[in-house]
Amino acid sequence: MNLRLIRFLRIANKLSIKFHLGRTIGNLLFGIFNTKKSSKWTKGDSNSFLDSLHKDVESSALCENEVVEPTVDLQIIVPVYKVEKFLDGCLQSILNQKTDYTFKVVAVNDGSPDRSGEILEKYRDDDRVIVISQENRGLSGARNTGLRTIFGKYVGFLDSDDELAPGAIQAWLDAAYKNDADIVDGSFRRMTTDGELRGGFVHTSDKSNSGFVWTRIYKPYLFQNVHFPERYWFEDSVIGLIMPHAGKYVAIKDYVYHYRVNPASIMHTFKGNPKSLDALYVTRSLMKDASTLDYIDFNSDWTIDFFLRQFQYDWHRTHTLGEEVEDAVFDVTKKLLLQYFPEKHTSSKQFMNLEKSLRNNDFNLYRRECCYM
Repeated sequence: MNLRLIRFLRIANKLSIKFHLGRTIGNLLFGIFNTKKSSKWTKGDSNSFLDSLHKDVESSALCENEVVEPTVDLQIIVPVYKVEKFLDGCLQSILNQKTDYTFKVVAVNDGSPDRSGEILEKYRDDDRVIVISQENRGLSGARNTGLRTIFGKYVGFLDSDDELAPGAIQAWLDAAYKNDADIVDGSFRRMTTDGELRGGFVHTSDKSNSGFVWTRIYKPYLFQNVHFPERYWFEDSVIGLIMPHAGKYVAIKDYVYHYRVNPASIMHTFKGNPKSLDALYVTRSLMKDASTLDYIDFNSDWTIDFFLRQFQYDWHRTHTLGEEVEDAVFDVTKKLLLQYFPEKHTSSKQFMNLEKSLRNNDFNLYRRECCYM
C-alpha cells in the first residue's frame, strides 16, 4: 500500500470522527484496501543500514548535577547561539517581568560566531544575570551547562530566539507554590520572526505526557540525575524521563511563553535530512536510560503510551527519507517495543492499532497509524 493511499485513509478517518462515527469508516476502508506487508528487514540488519546513513552518537541523558540551597525562586536557563537579532528581546522579556518573586538568568554563550557574545557582555553588571561562555556543544550542551548547579527553588528554560509572555513568572510561581507542584506547565503563543503574535496552545487539562520543556518550570530534583542528551536533534524527548518522576503536575491556562516560528529552525528543515534519524536514536537512548531508573515502570500505562507516541513522532520525522529507510525504522521500532514491553499492552484506543502493527510486523498498518497522529 503506497503512502498516498494511506494518507487518503487518514482523511477518511478524520471525516468519520467529524460525523461521530469514531474510527469505524477508516478502519473499514483500511481493511478493504490493506494487504499486510511485513518488513523486509526481518532477516536483515536494519540498525547497520540506518547507521550507514547517519551514525547514532549513543548519547545518554543520565548525569549528576549539583542541587544547592536555593537563593532565588526561579532559575531560567537561556542557551545562546547565533541569535543577535533576537537576544535583547529575549533577555528583556525576562528582566522586565513584573513579579513578587526572585529570579536569576543563566545565559550560556555556546560559542556563538555572531554578536551574541558582545550583546551578553552588556548584561554582566546586572546581578540577575549570570553569563557563561563555552565552546560550541549544541543546544543540549548549553542547557546542560546551565543545569550543572541548580540554585533556584524552580528551574525553567527559555530559548534565546523566544520570549517570556508578560506575567509568566508570576503565573508559574503562583501555581507552583499554591499547589506545591513539581511541574507547572503553561500555555504558549506563536510569534512570527517580526514579533507578531499568532495562534497558540491553551491547556485544558492537568494531565500531559508530551509537550515542550520550555513551557514548564520544574523542581530541581527532577534534573539532579537527568539532563539533555547531547549531539542529538529532538532532545526535548527527555521529558519522558522527567514526567514519571514528578509528584504533582499542574497545568495553567495563562500564556507564559512566546514561541518564535523560525523557518530556518531544525523543526522546519529536518525533512529529508539523514540526521532526522536522531528522532529514532534519541528514543532508543531514552528507553535504555529509563530501564536503569527505579522510578520508571515499564508495566505502567503512562510509560508504554509515552513511547508509542514517540514512535509516531519518529515516523513523522524520518519517513521522508524514503520507503527503505521507513521500513528500517519500523523494524528497529518493532524490536524496541518487543524488548521493553514484551507483555505489557496499551489500554488506550489511540495506540492499540499502532501496538498491533508492531507486534504483528504489519508495515502498512504502522504507516496508517502514524499518519493518524
